[in-house]
Amino acid sequence: MGRSFSFRLDLKAKALEAMKAIRIHTYGGPEVLKYEDVPFPKLRHGEVLIRVYAAGVNPVDWQVREGYLKDMPGKIVLRVADGT
Repeated sequence: MGRSFSFRLDLKAKALEAMKAIRIHTYGGPEVLKYEDVPFPKLRHGEVLIRVYAAGVNPVDWQVREGYLKDMPGKIVLRVADGT
């Protein structure tokens, strides 16, 4: 019981901190990737925050970054949260 309570307190403290993310704000080559501090997402009822230790890049990721898919109808939104 004590460990569970302590874990919840740690998560609340971390919610006040920023996390690291690699973000894309414009189309281009690898130079447009920005390593930034971003706020932790606000959790809503029934949601959990998961710490990611490793992630991969797929062909669609660099195609979006370079703008190959910008003329597709609709909007592509890639949202990844870390602890990406």
